[in-house]
Amino acid sequence: MAPAGTSADPTQGAPAGARPSPLPTDGVPGGVEVMETGVASVAPGTGSTAGGDPVLIEGAELAFTQTVTIGGVPAAFGIISDTRIAVVTPPADAAGPANAVVTTTGGTATAPGAFVYV
Repeated sequence: MAPAGTSADPTQGAPAGARPSPLPTDGVPGGVEVMETGVASVAPGTGSTAGGDPVLIEGAELAFTQTVTIGGVPAAFGIISDTRIAVVTPPADAAGPANAVVTTTGGTATAPGAFVYV
Protein backbone atom coordinates (compact mmCIF):
# COMPACT_ATOMS: atom_id res chain seq x y z
CA MET A 1 0.00 0.00 0.00
CA ALA A 2 1.33 3.42 -0.93
CA PRO A 3 1.73 6.10 1.74
CA ALA A 4 -1.07 8.69 1.86
CA GLY A 5 -0.73 11.30 -0.87
CA THR A 6 1.42 9.07 -3.09
CA SER A 7 0.68 6.63 -5.88
CA ALA A 8 1.30 2.91 -5.93
CA ASP A 9 1.67 3.17 -9.72
CA PRO A 10 5.45 3.36 -10.45
CA THR A 11 4.77 4.68 -13.97
CA GLN A 12 2.78 7.72 -12.83
CA GLY A 13 4.58 10.77 -14.17
CA ALA A 14 6.83 8.57 -16.31
CA PRO A 15 7.38 9.11 -20.05
CA ALA A 16 4.81 7.65 -22.45
CA GLY A 17 5.58 4.01 -23.13
CA ALA A 18 7.30 3.51 -19.80
CA ARG A 19 6.54 0.38 -17.87
CA PRO A 20 7.47 -0.87 -14.42
CA SER A 21 10.83 -2.58 -14.34
CA PRO A 22 11.57 -5.51 -12.07
CA LEU A 23 15.16 -4.27 -11.94
CA PRO A 24 16.31 -0.91 -10.70
CA THR A 25 16.89 1.37 -13.69
CA ASP A 26 17.47 4.59 -11.80
CA GLY A 27 19.13 3.22 -8.70
CA VAL A 28 15.78 2.70 -6.98
CA PRO A 29 14.00 -0.67 -6.92
CA GLY A 30 10.81 -0.44 -8.98
CA GLY A 31 12.31 2.27 -11.21
CA VAL A 32 10.94 3.01 -14.66
CA GLU A 33 12.21 1.37 -17.85
CA VAL A 34 11.82 3.54 -20.97
CA MET A 35 10.86 1.71 -24.16
CA GLU A 36 12.99 2.16 -27.28
CA THR A 37 11.82 3.51 -30.61
CA GLY A 38 10.86 0.63 -32.88
CA VAL A 39 9.10 -0.14 -36.15
CA ALA A 40 6.91 -3.24 -36.09
CA SER A 41 5.14 -2.93 -39.45
CA VAL A 42 4.76 -0.87 -42.61
CA ALA A 43 1.42 -1.31 -44.41
CA PRO A 44 0.81 -1.58 -47.20
CA GLY A 45 4.29 -2.82 -47.95
CA THR A 46 4.29 -1.93 -51.65
CA GLY A 47 3.68 1.16 -53.73
CA SER A 48 4.49 3.05 -56.88
CA THR A 49 7.93 4.50 -57.66
CA ALA A 50 6.02 7.73 -58.39
CA GLY A 51 5.44 8.06 -54.64
CA GLY A 52 2.36 9.55 -53.02
CA ASP A 53 1.11 6.29 -51.51
CA PRO A 54 -0.35 6.47 -47.97
CA VAL A 55 1.37 4.10 -45.57
CA LEU A 56 0.80 3.33 -41.89
CA ILE A 57 3.88 2.66 -39.77
CA GLU A 58 3.23 0.94 -36.46
CA GLY A 59 5.75 0.51 -33.68
CA ALA A 60 6.79 1.88 -30.31
CA GLU A 61 7.69 5.32 -29.02
CA LEU A 62 6.60 7.12 -32.20
CA ALA A 63 4.85 10.13 -30.58
CA PHE A 64 7.92 12.34 -30.89
CA THR A 65 8.86 11.41 -34.46
CA GLN A 66 11.09 14.03 -36.06
CA THR A 67 11.80 12.51 -39.47
CA VAL A 68 10.78 9.56 -41.63
CA THR A 69 12.69 8.38 -44.68
CA ILE A 70 11.84 5.66 -47.15
CA GLY A 71 14.70 4.57 -49.33
CA GLY A 72 16.78 7.40 -47.85
CA VAL A 73 14.35 10.07 -49.10
CA PRO A 74 12.44 12.25 -46.58
CA ALA A 75 8.73 11.45 -46.41
CA ALA A 76 5.80 13.58 -45.27
CA PHE A 77 4.25 12.16 -42.10
CA GLY A 78 1.72 12.80 -39.37
CA ILE A 79 1.72 11.41 -35.85
CA ILE A 80 -1.45 9.50 -35.01
CA SER A 81 -0.41 8.09 -31.63
CA ASP A 82 2.58 6.76 -29.71
CA THR A 83 2.36 3.57 -31.78
CA ARG A 84 1.23 4.82 -35.21
CA ILE A 85 2.32 7.37 -37.80
CA ALA A 86 0.80 8.07 -41.21
CA VAL A 87 3.34 8.50 -44.01
CA VAL A 88 3.14 9.53 -47.66
CA THR A 89 5.83 7.73 -49.67
CA PRO A 90 8.36 9.85 -51.56
CA PRO A 91 9.22 9.06 -55.20
CA ALA A 92 11.94 6.49 -55.90
CA ASP A 93 14.43 6.30 -58.76
CA ALA A 94 13.95 2.56 -59.22
CA ALA A 95 11.73 -0.35 -58.21
CA GLY A 96 12.83 -2.57 -55.34
CA PRO A 97 12.96 -2.81 -51.55
CA ALA A 98 13.56 0.30 -49.47
CA ASN A 99 14.36 0.79 -45.80
CA ALA A 100 11.84 2.66 -43.66
CA VAL A 101 13.68 4.77 -41.07
CA VAL A 102 11.96 6.63 -38.24
CA THR A 103 13.92 9.10 -36.11
CA THR A 104 12.41 10.33 -32.85
CA THR A 105 13.73 12.28 -29.89
CA GLY A 106 14.46 8.87 -28.32
CA GLY A 107 16.41 7.29 -31.16
CA THR A 108 16.25 5.85 -34.64
CA ALA A 109 14.57 2.65 -35.82
CA THR A 110 15.16 1.03 -39.21
CA ALA A 111 12.93 -1.54 -40.87
CA PRO A 112 15.18 -2.98 -43.61
CA GLY A 113 13.39 -3.47 -46.93
CA ALA A 114 10.00 -2.85 -45.28
CA PHE A 115 8.59 -1.02 -48.30
CA VAL A 116 8.89 -2.28 -51.87
CA TYR A 117 8.61 0.13 -54.76
CA VAL A 118 7.00 -1.40 -57.88
